[in-house]
Amino acid sequence: MIYFDKYSYFTKLKNTHPAEKFVFSVGSIIIASFSKSIVLSFCVFFTVSLLIVFFAKIKLTVYLKSLSVPLYFLVPSCIVLAFSSIKEHSIIMLPFLNLAISHKSLINSIFLLFKSLSIVSLLYFLILTTSLTEILNIFTKLKFPKLLIEIASLTYRFIFILLDCANNIYISQNSRCGYGTIKNSFKSLGYLITNLFSISLQKSNLIYNSLESRCYNGEFNFLQKKYLFSLKNILFIVIFDVILILGLIISRLKNIL
Repeated sequence: MIYFDKYSYFTKLKNTHPAEKFVFSVGSIIIASFSKSIVLSFCVFFTVSLLIVFFAKIKLTVYLKSLSVPLYFLVPSCIVLAFSSIKEHSIIMLPFLNLAISHKSLINSIFLLFKSLSIVSLLYFLILTTSLTEILNIFTKLKFPKLLIEIASLTYRFIFILLDCANNIYISQNSRCGYGTIKNSFKSLGYLITNLFSISLQKSNLIYNSLESRCYNGEFNFLQKKYLFSLKNILFIVIFDVILILGLIISRLKNIL
């Protein structure tokens, strides 16, 4: 989460209008969610990955590390989905477990993998190139409830405070061999969680007092940087989404025929 926030401020697309990045990501996610084609989902994932690595200039290692988190859940799910108890037209059979992999179940699992990756890559494009403040400014212009925006802003910032506190406590415990044995590890982890809870209460009170001392009236006002719309970017977004829609129509027609 920390490097997501860091790269959003140093990406090559930081001066691109946030609305363009938001519309591209959210619009493409909506369209891609209706996809029933492996080829289309793979093309979306591949294209967006190229945009992240070559245009946004996000390091490939950082992007792959980011993808490893959803893949940790996706791969086991797809493997489980590939197996079924139906043995007809099976490609691989496991007689001792009474399970088999059919051509249909294999296709479904691969489709689920690439469809999920296409949507995840679009989401990563947004969060790796757009800071939270810019996203909240977009929500404000879209007339989202102010309370929801303020809660999201405070929660996001408080996560970094808790992560920093947890890291400091862990370093202190580790320097005293608090994780030398399994027994000490569980004990140290318990102390860490307990102390983190008490520290979070203290920090929340300090934050509230600091807001009150600065005449907080229940509303956050964010400084908005002025951006210019790019005709080239708008044309790319339109062409990309039109191609996606055409791909959806063609794939649906093939299934019908």
